[in-house]
Amino acid sequence: MSKTYDDAELGAYLAGEMSPEEAAQLEAALEHDADLEARLLSFEALAAPLQSVFETLPDAARLPDMEDLATGPKPAPRQWLPFGLVAGVAGLIGVVVASLFAPERDLTWQEQVAVYQALYVKETVAPVSPTPVSLNAEFDRASEALGVTLSPEDYAALPGLTLKRSQVLGFEGAPLIQIAFASETGAPIAFCILRTDETEDAVVTQLSGLPTVHWSQGGFGYMLIGDLPTSDLKALAQQLGATL
Repeated sequence: MSKTYDDAELGAYLAGEMSPEEAAQLEAALEHDADLEARLLSFEALAAPLQSVFETLPDAARLPDMEDLATGPKPAPRQWLPFGLVAGVAGLIGVVVASLFAPERDLTWQEQVAVYQALYVKETVAPVSPTPVSLNAEFDRASEALGVTLSPEDYAALPGLTLKRSQVLGFEGAPLIQIAFASETGAPIAFCILRTDETEDAVVTQLSGLPTVHWSQGGFGYMLIGDLPTSDLKALAQQLGATL
């Protein structure tokens, strides 16, 4: 009696996570089981990319001629050639399958801020021309929401940055303060503050394609993000951390 394959096993095959022995057994079954092949091809998210790949595969009748043109050692042919080739296109299939079978994960607050910050462009902050009165009002609202005193004077003199505004955002019901700047080139830069019980040394990374430094101290999480050289961003983070 032939083995019955569930969706998880088919997904593992497509993702290249089966052992060579298991993959060979599945491919042998595919040779004789049209229903199994149909199930494998029925993954909706794979339909478009697989169709594109299949359109580029050589016709079976032409394979011998193409093999005659090849030079050098020939690998052993796979019995189920179409999916043998498709499964090898890791850049195409691997990403799709990973999205189908990888467990969902909630974004951290830093990742969510980065997604939001990635939408900012120079034109977002260029027209913002705050007055002392408007800045004080914005920082008063941020201070009230966060429960600590935030003053625009503490941020107006950061080297290479022009203070633009302060906003009260939110993450999972908690206030998240974003203090926005423009760099000397006009790039939007953000410094964010969120209450947290975690303690974390400074981490230098890239989130949503943007250089980022984040750390936690004294009951608050901090994050500095924007299109600046990493060395400049680290220096600014150290300066901010010393004054918090």
